[in-house]
Amino acid sequence: MTEKKKYPVRTTRKGTLIWPHFNKPDTKFATDPRGEYRGTLRLSDEDFEAIKPIIDDHVSRALAEATDKNGNHLEGLNLKKATAKGPSYPYKKAMDKDGNDLPGWDINFKCSWGGQDNKTGEEYSNKPKQFDCANPPKKIDVFLSNGAIVKISYTMYMWATAGLGYGVTLRPKAIQVIRLAAKGEADADYYGFESDEDGFEHDDEGASDFTEKKQDTVEEDEFSTSGQTTGYNPRDLDDEIPF
Repeated sequence: MTEKKKYPVRTTRKGTLIWPHFNKPDTKFATDPRGEYRGTLRLSDEDFEAIKPIIDDHVSRALAEATDKNGNHLEGLNLKKATAKGPSYPYKKAMDKDGNDLPGWDINFKCSWGGQDNKTGEEYSNKPKQFDCANPPKKIDVFLSNGAIVKISYTMYMWATAGLGYGVTLRPKAIQVIRLAAKGEADADYYGFESDEDGFEHDDEGASDFTEKKQDTVEEDEFSTSGQTTGYNPRDLDDEIPF
């Protein structure tokens, strides 16, 4: 029987969420119809440089170290095909909708919806846990949308296949919420805006009546209140979340 591999838990610096699906599995692009938890974290250039060497090191090792579910490494023709496909990185330069470079880098995170325990047959959820910024941080369950400022705790899974090449997947384990955003909100940096001393500056005292009110909470029925533990794979051997 293959020994269960232990994956170290790491934590990003704070960044901005883009198109997150951490409350409910996204089924649009997932191969499993039950979906996957996924989202992008935009980091500043400086904060990206702190994480890039770690990711690149794992990508470079993936071809030699990645194994299938039975613990076997790629060999022969499959190894040659994976090598020819080349590496895949879970990040890219931040860009606006027209393809122009923006400050920062976008880091992709994803994990499966969950799974089924081989011994008990019970299903478990991989929904990332959420924590606030209290001392010590407390568990919460809020709606995470575009523009939220967070830190993400994650593990790195190295993979290599003949069809896709090789690389790493950053699997989100927990999220610390620094600032919530109204649903669909993205900040000025996301759109490539910056300050201009000669430009228009809004006066809060003259705010329009139709200004959308930011929501920090959601309706109770949007989240499970059954008491079922989510965001934790009982078979994982990860260390404690280092918030």
